[in-house]
Amino acid sequence: MSIAISYTIEIISVAMVETLNPKQASIIGIKQAIDNLMVKPDIILTDAEKLGPSYHHQAIIKGDSLSQSIAAASILAKVTIDNLMLKFDQDYPQYDFKNNKGYGTKKHLLALQEFGITSLHGKTYRPVHEAMLKNNVNYK
Repeated sequence: MSIAISYTIEIISVAMVETLNPKQASIIGIKQAIDNLMVKPDIILTDAEKLGPSYHHQAIIKGDSLSQSIAAASILAKVTIDNLMLKFDQDYPQYDFKNNKGYGTKKHLLALQEFGITSLHGKTYRPVHEAMLKNNVNYK
């Protein structure tokens, strides 16, 4: 980050992911990040994502292993998610967010059954939906 010419980090809401779908929400986040760059790139490299004709881009299959800039963006995204999970863990320690890093570990899935869901949980994901049914849509 300290040597980047320009970067932005966009966080897409659970509601937007639920309304669209994870892939479309991700593409919107990519476009928002591009639009918010202080220095506009000559070409945009993406990890296989097609952005449409209004963006001069190249979608590269396995781009994070072939391009340093795509790899750097992937690292920024992962570190951002990990930091959000640490914050969410402080707010909801019973869900063990600090250890699941966005993936449903056994402990997290058991917590969904025991405590219900939070506003952070995507209701269309099967384990969350099942917890909602079991707990009669129990939000925390």
